Amino acid sequence: MKRIVWRHRLSWLTAVVISALAVLVAARAIADARRPVAKPARPPVVDLGKGKIELPTKQLLAKQTVPAPAFDNPKVEPGKVRWHKTFAAACAAAQKSGKPVLLFQMMGKLDERFC
Repeated sequence: MKRIVWRHRLSWLTAVVISALAVLVAARAIADARRPVAKPARPPVVDLGKGKIELPTKQLLAKQTVPAPAFDNPKVEPGKVRWHKTFAAACAAAQKSGKPVLLFQMMGKLDERFC
């Protein structure tokens, strides 16, 4: 009878020791997870500024001797702007004049009073 009690106490003691070790391992893992990880060092970013990029372009444009084409844009009174009926007609007129197309599209029936 005494041997059975001793074995029971030994197995209980073993379980306590294993549980304590498990708690210590878990605590160590949590502590390691909370520890900040060292980030690899990166070289500092140098801001070159846009002047470094724009200056060569400005210098190149200043050397050009071709004059800019004359721009003729007469004023139009409000309400006298004419719209083309179709997109194809607007594209044909834009091709002829060399100007871009403005596609203005509205939803609804614009020819009715309450659209």
